[in-house]
Amino acid sequence: MADTFNETATALVLHKQSIPPADLVRWQPEQLDQQQRDWYFKAYAEGVILQINLAIRTLGTESAPGQFHWEYANPPAGVMITARHDADKGTTDIRVGEIAVLSNCAPGRELLNPGQWLHTISSVYEAKKAEEKWTAEMERLKLQEGKVAAFLKAV
Repeated sequence: MADTFNETATALVLHKQSIPPADLVRWQPEQLDQQQRDWYFKAYAEGVILQINLAIRTLGTESAPGQFHWEYANPPAGVMITARHDADKGTTDIRVGEIAVLSNCAPGRELLNPGQWLHTISSVYEAKKAEEKWTAEMERLKLQEGKVAAFLKAV
């Protein structure tokens, strides 16, 4: 997840940051909506949305069949990241505090607001995968140790 995901996330964030705030103030609401849709579809085409959904499923809890919920207190920013993914409907909604940063719950109103939250999700997901790998390795070593002890006892 990390390489392609982080490259695309960084590109999206840099693109957002390249838009001068003075220009954003002059944009019509439709222009901002279109830009957020463009960012969403770029992320979708690059597989980022799929990877975000995988992270939510891995990190979160299944609140109902096919529905996943994950929350993360983001200490540096002092806000909560709240993510919901409905695998059956194929919808995802992520908020940073009260601000919607990703949503595809309303067809034609998809949005992605790139930011640090993308890197936060990626790093928390990668840490979880590393922890699971370490746990599996410890279990494998414990099993191997048991086999060696049994072999030595039989000898």
